[in-house]
Amino acid sequence: MVVCSTIFDLKKKNYSEMATFIDALLPSVHDTLTLREALSKLAQCERSIKSNGVCSIIENFNIIYSCLCNVTDLKTETLDEIMKTLIKGLQLIESDLKKILSDKIPSETRIKYLNSLKILIYLTVEFSNFFEKKFLTSKENDLLTQTNNKKTTKKTTGSKKTHVDLSINESSSHFDWNDIKENVLACLANIVDLNIQKLWDPPIAEEQFVITITNLCYKLMETCQSNSIRPQQRKTIKDHLCHILAIMIKKYNHSYSACVMIVQTLPHYEHFSSIYADLIQTCVTRLGYESILPDILRELTHTNMSSGTGNKENPNIKFYSQFLIDLADRLAENFLPYLSMVQEFQDEESYLMRNSVLYIYGEILVKVLNKENVTDLKTKQARDELLDNLMEHIHDVNAVARSKTLQIWRRLSDENSIPLHYINELMKRCVGRMEDIASSVRKSAFQLLCDLIRTNPFGIKSVELSLQQIQSELVKEEEVLNNLNKESDKLIDELNSIVEPKNSEEMNEEESDEENSQSNQENEVELQAAKDKHQQLVVIQKSKVNYLKDMLSFVNQIETAIPKLSKLLFSKTQTDVLEVISFFVTCYEHGFTDMLFGIRKMLALIVNSEKTIKDAVINAYKRLYLKSESRHNPLQIAKHLLKLTEDLSICERGALEELIGEFVINGELEGSVIQIFWELFSDLEKPVQTRFHSILLLSMIIKKIPGKGRANIDVLIDYGLSSPKENQITDQEILIFSETCLALSNVTPDVSSKQLTQQDPTSVIKETSRKNKKNKDNDDADTSYVQPRLQFKNEPFKLVNTHQLFERLTEILTKEITSSKLTKWSCFMENAITCIIKLADNPILIIENIALKIIDKISPLKSLMTKSPPLFNEPTQDQTQLNDEIKTDSLLLSRYYSMIGVISSKLLVFLVQFVVCELKRRKMCKESQDNSKNSKNGSKNRRKSIRPNKSLNRQSLGGDANLEEDMGLQGAEAEDAELMFVESVIDQKVAVSQAKAGVFSLLATQLLGIIYILKEHAKFPDENLQLSCALALVRIMALSQKICNENLQLLFTLMEKSPNPKVRSQLIIGIGDLVYRFPNALEPWTSHLYLPLRDTKSNAVRMNTIRVLSHLILKEMIKTRGQIFEIALCTIDDDIQISSLSKLFFQELSQRNNGLVIYNAMPDIISQLSGGGGSASSSTNDEIYAARVITEESFRQIVTYLFTFIKRDKQCETLIEKLCHGFRQANITERKCRDLVFCLSKIQLSENGIKKLKETFKWYADKLIYPAVYDTFKQTILKNARKLPILKTETKALIDELEKQIDEIKQKGLTDDMKGNDESLNEDKESESDSENQPASGQVGKKQNNNNKKSTVRNQSVLKQSQKVNVNKKASCRSNTTRTRRKVVDSSSGEDDSSDNDGSMSDSE
Repeated sequence: MVVCSTIFDLKKKNYSEMATFIDALLPSVHDTLTLREALSKLAQCERSIKSNGVCSIIENFNIIYSCLCNVTDLKTETLDEIMKTLIKGLQLIESDLKKILSDKIPSETRIKYLNSLKILIYLTVEFSNFFEKKFLTSKENDLLTQTNNKKTTKKTTGSKKTHVDLSINESSSHFDWNDIKENVLACLANIVDLNIQKLWDPPIAEEQFVITITNLCYKLMETCQSNSIRPQQRKTIKDHLCHILAIMIKKYNHSYSACVMIVQTLPHYEHFSSIYADLIQTCVTRLGYESILPDILRELTHTNMSSGTGNKENPNIKFYSQFLIDLADRLAENFLPYLSMVQEFQDEESYLMRNSVLYIYGEILVKVLNKENVTDLKTKQARDELLDNLMEHIHDVNAVARSKTLQIWRRLSDENSIPLHYINELMKRCVGRMEDIASSVRKSAFQLLCDLIRTNPFGIKSVELSLQQIQSELVKEEEVLNNLNKESDKLIDELNSIVEPKNSEEMNEEESDEENSQSNQENEVELQAAKDKHQQLVVIQKSKVNYLKDMLSFVNQIETAIPKLSKLLFSKTQTDVLEVISFFVTCYEHGFTDMLFGIRKMLALIVNSEKTIKDAVINAYKRLYLKSESRHNPLQIAKHLLKLTEDLSICERGALEELIGEFVINGELEGSVIQIFWELFSDLEKPVQTRFHSILLLSMIIKKIPGKGRANIDVLIDYGLSSPKENQITDQEILIFSETCLALSNVTPDVSSKQLTQQDPTSVIKETSRKNKKNKDNDDADTSYVQPRLQFKNEPFKLVNTHQLFERLTEILTKEITSSKLTKWSCFMENAITCIIKLADNPILIIENIALKIIDKISPLKSLMTKSPPLFNEPTQDQTQLNDEIKTDSLLLSRYYSMIGVISSKLLVFLVQFVVCELKRRKMCKESQDNSKNSKNGSKNRRKSIRPNKSLNRQSLGGDANLEEDMGLQGAEAEDAELMFVESVIDQKVAVSQAKAGVFSLLATQLLGIIYILKEHAKFPDENLQLSCALALVRIMALSQKICNENLQLLFTLMEKSPNPKVRSQLIIGIGDLVYRFPNALEPWTSHLYLPLRDTKSNAVRMNTIRVLSHLILKEMIKTRGQIFEIALCTIDDDIQISSLSKLFFQELSQRNNGLVIYNAMPDIISQLSGGGGSASSSTNDEIYAARVITEESFRQIVTYLFTFIKRDKQCETLIEKLCHGFRQANITERKCRDLVFCLSKIQLSENGIKKLKETFKWYADKLIYPAVYDTFKQTILKNARKLPILKTETKALIDELEKQIDEIKQKGLTDDMKGNDESLNEDKESESDSENQPASGQVGKKQNNNNKKSTVRNQSVLKQSQKVNVNKKASCRSNTTRTRRKVVDSSSGEDDSSDNDGSMSDSE
């Protein structure tokens, strides 16, 4: 774009150019002076202007003009002097013009002042252009200098910004162009404000005069927002520029030129949009020139906004859209008459222009057409039209436009500018946008929904009433409305009955009785008044009904959004999760109690790995429960937290425990609130449910503050384990017992040997002092019992075996095991066993005592423990009696064996963790004491072998005290000496059944009864008993490797053939634990773990199996070879959860070793599944594990999903070669050929991959006779090859040649088919003649042989043709003939093929 300018090259300026601008000055222009003469007369010029007036500038023009011609050679002082002279001249002429323009001006005076004004304007503009140009140059140099200085010097000052001095003066700093510019613009603004058109005849200013001034203003606008200008001065300069241009637009006919200039120069500088908007505002508001707005809009509509390079958008559009937005901010009221012009931009392809138009609509609705200003019908229609446009653009094709529209609706909601009848439709569309594909749109939708809830237009009533209550109230109000309508109809009928007879009487009788006439008039007036009153009541009632309908729709939309929001609560997009959390909190704060469901769902996010999400959840709960209006009311906080614990699931309980722990650690849960929990728990008169929730929260608090529990052990025992008055324990009370046991267990924190060995004793003191200092001002925060770090000098907290706690637990366990009404006994039993093991000084004795007491109560147990192996042979009379007793006491037996399983697992944890940690702790104490003694004696520290302290009662465990001394372990092996010792004790004791072996022998002797019950399922069909025995078996096996090896076959048989799906489901989990415990023992049985994936009777079995296998494979406990295709089959399972878990497994597997794991498994998966394979079952139980037929569609779904993880070129090339090699299998079926070629079509081709297809053509050439194989190669594989982004000429020729070969083979196959058909007809005729002397069976056999011969001949001919086509390519392939033969991808290759895959991958990598 070329901008018209009056900045001339002064050295080349000639006489004719000057004459066009300045009249009557030709002689003086001819008399130009040298620079020395001009400088000598400059002072004379100044004195002349001051003494003789401003018109003397005409005689002295050649002096200043000569300086202008040599301006580059002038010094700064001279320039400063000239500018002061010019400014003084402008001020003088301004004052003179004010006087002379008020009256009629003589012709000579007019011409004199006009020439003087032209000269001053011309000289001022030219010098200003020079200064501005030099200003920009000096600014660039200064910025370049600053950049270089930053690289070489260090910053010595703080963050305080300094003003950039861009003064033009080289010697002094008193000359500031910004100050001079401000004065020049002020003088120009004052002059153009005057009616100077009178100086021209006719009174119209010259175009050149207007252009000279306006071009200077446009030039100065480029730098008016420069950082070198002071902020206040920046605003002043901008105001002067806008004022001058506005005057020129209105008074000097500059409107059209200004519109063109604005549109053309908008894209040049980003700040132009705001400055030009200020200019338009000045014209409209200060000068009242409103026609500039439609002119500028019209000019914008004529601008081509769709032209861009290529498919890119026009880069200038963003400047135009921003300009419209700035105009809307300043002149929203003035846009209303010109909406038709604005709507033209709404049809633009660019979303930026649509956004600017929508923004204009929003500003008009907020500032002009809001609720208060809308009175007449026409204005309402205009408002509704704009709202409808905004509503439609919620579904705009562009995500940015959708998001911007929702933000505009937010603005309308904040300004209360949305009519009531638009709320429900807006809510509906907003809820729909929550499922938008763009996260920015979803975020805006969340925020808009929260704003609508905050500014709830239906008041508190919509919050207090439920959906059903609103519906019932709506029905009542509709009935009232119907009754009012009926009454109104009656009144209308009565009124009509009076009016019609009156009219008929007037027609028949001219004179009527005055009394009758008066009574009729009174009745008519009364009926009319009643009618009007009823009509008012109807209108009011209609508004009530409509209000309730809108309220019902509003609440219904919120409830509809809850399920969608619950799904997004676990979205992978972080903004979605944060906005959903904010939504639930907002709704709950504003009284929507139904959001408690969402608040509860948020608990699961407390364990999220993203710190931002976790902090957001914690802050949300703080905001709801700790920092609400009731924050100073501890009782209210306690009630809210108690309500949160209602109906907790297992996952929600763990999350709530983490949340309470965060509150406790940070000291945000006040001590007064915790005291309320203790009071509620210890008050036996309170409801059982309240006490249960109180002890639940106390248990979570004690876990973080163990000192709280230790100080209140007696309170926990007296009130948590007390017998009820009725002496009959209920399920709710047994839950209180269970939670009390859990709270008591938390008194002793879980120990770990790693934490123990890594502990720095001094860190505990530092951390405690730091926390105390942090919370010294918080009196309510209880930090006295904060759990310290583990120190090896601290002995674990233990209670003697004769403590009342253990006596009470023994009494409850042995007494209530026989209570059939208690359904929560197992939960209490598990927590009670945990409590005993963690707190008792010698828990083994207490557990043995409890078990023996229960055995005395259950008579069949003694028989099961003492019977010999003949028990499993032919049944005797005693055995029959025993079976009857077991059937009778199945509940007691299931509870007992469940307890045995719990004892086994808890005892294992106790020995492996606590005992090992205690041995190490005592060893560290002894070493510390020895080191302190050696340091006092001055001896050197010596490294000693690690030996567990003998103070631990190893004889109670049955071990040899000198065992470790004999081992002589040192170094790294010594670290696990204690663990090895404990393992040896377990193996020695659990695997024997001696009478005095204690609880270990007790567990071992239970195996006889457990195995007997599991084997005789038909005699003991109780599902709970079978499940308890199965779990007990797995847990006892986890104790000893010897017992594990002896019972593995039984365990896997039960897992495969048990008719109870619960047993099969739980055993697969137990076997997964055994794999971790004894991986070497379970390794031969790995293949059996995949069989439950084919369980057709229970989804839970398949679900647990896929979870266990995924965990074991990802943790590298088992290898992926062999049967991973079973997991691949689960990706198309009918159960959505199973298919999702399977796909998630492959996603995680693809991230291991750069995808090599899936790559190595792909040949095996394809081999097993192609051709309908993978349906064979290794189990004889066909009722559970039915054979599965893999359809072609299922195979394609699986392969399509798995090939998304194969992306590396090397992997794709190797797979192409393996798949092509698969066509060489003997007796390959057409179905398998179709499957293999489909796999080829799903591989990402590269140039090397195309070469592989060409090199291996002879392997699949004879399979092209199948139409599906040919079509896939022709229509899919070759087409994909041609679509590669960059193809070399050689590769294109290779593709053409391969396509030609494929076509030739196909054509040859069709020709052979036709010949084969003719031969078959002749052979059939011969066979018919020969078959007359042959039996029927012989005919069939001969016909089959003939068909086989024909097909063999056809295949041989096709193979010969393929060899003939490739004869010219043999020379190029000889270098590859030494390639080692790949093994065929076949189901029979199994593990050998997998090992070959590994080797091939290592070579390719």
